[in-house]
Amino acid sequence: MAKWPDVPAVFGWLGLDRRGRWRLRGELIAHDAANRFIDRNYAGDEAGRWFFQNGPQRVFVSLEYAPFVYRLDDAGTFTAHTGRPAGVPVAAWLDEAQNVTVVTDLGPGLVDDRDLEGLSERLGSRDGEPMDDDALEAALAAAAAGRPAGLGLARPDGGVVPLEYISSAELPARLGFVREPTEAGA
Repeated sequence: MAKWPDVPAVFGWLGLDRRGRWRLRGELIAHDAANRFIDRNYAGDEAGRWFFQNGPQRVFVSLEYAPFVYRLDDAGTFTAHTGRPAGVPVAAWLDEAQNVTVVTDLGPGLVDDRDLEGLSERLGSRDGEPMDDDALEAALAAAAAGRPAGLGLARPDGGVVPLEYISSAELPARLGFVREPTEAGA
């Protein structure tokens, strides 16, 4: 890095979509080795901006929704789009479009929409009691409208995390990340 001390950061070129796919200037990066290289060198800074460290250069990432996209396995554990285990959720949020965001040891991540059906099997009341389909549907609609719903997300360790409402626009400021990073920071 000392060899190239003044390499400028790059903004507006690399993006992460809602399914955890890397995009270069809007086009899907289909090369597996390139995707794995970006995954290994993906991190966040103190200003909440996420980037890919390419040698001495930081390539800041435009986030379609959140810094991570989490997939849910059959055991109820989350894995990030980067392949890293995410750990157990410590907070969970539902927005107006019924997108679910969980916060884990890695950070905030959108639950991949392909896993929402499996995730719904882990939803119940905040005290861990299961809900029938009609009660769950009514509670999800209430939560997505910002009304108290009493929903909880069961964790693999037997705990329950309350599923709170948050607007998608409020999510970055509340959870400490920047969707469209700039050189100035936010």
